[in-house]
Amino acid sequence: LSAYEEEPGETINEKTNLGSTAYNIDITQVPASLEIILDKEVMPGTNVKIKAILHDQTGENVDSITKITIKDDKKRIIEQTEKATDEYLEFPIAYNQKSSVWEVNIESDSLTAETTFFIKEKKDINFSLANNTLIITNVGNIPYNDTVTIKIGEETVFVNTNLDVDESKKYSLSAPDGEYQISVLEEGGDVSTLSSFLTGRVISAKEKKGIRGLFSFAWIFI
Repeated sequence: LSAYEEEPGETINEKTNLGSTAYNIDITQVPASLEIILDKEVMPGTNVKIKAILHDQTGENVDSITKITIKDDKKRIIEQTEKATDEYLEFPIAYNQKSSVWEVNIESDSLTAETTFFIKEKKDINFSLANNTLIITNVGNIPYNDTVTIKIGEETVFVNTNLDVDESKKYSLSAPDGEYQISVLEEGGDVSTLSSFLTGRVISAKEKKGIRGLFSFAWIFI
């Protein structure tokens, strides 16, 4: 702001008694929109990463605190926590979590936003070897019904296995007495290589049915 007086002159008016002052005007940020950033598809056994961005009336980011709520496909609250804007929340998805659509709801400064993400199907098995017993476990989130290729030394055998989620089956391996490299090939080309001393006459892999027959024989004997 400036003020002055003018004295008439022959050519132009002369300015006298000059005065001026200045003021600052602060325009505050007004939260106008809330944005959610996350991966739309998530693989079981990994983390879903969720971030909220709060925008003001000009589109600039606003620093604030948000409340993040994660719900499963049954609308049950799985996680609810507070997180600063522009910071990721990492929430672990269990390796055996079934394929489904989950919901994310975020609240901040009287604004709300929601979106969904999809937990993908994962077909996966794990192998372990104890002496001459191969243990196959379904570590995916869908039933595993496929053929597993087992290479014992230079010979190859095939095992048809049907496993529910988290189910394990045992297979007895045999081969002429000796130390063998055992390679297990699953769908997709992944190879697991193990080593064990095997005994027997022929190379084979047979499923162990447990000891139910032994119990039956014991009852008959009694």
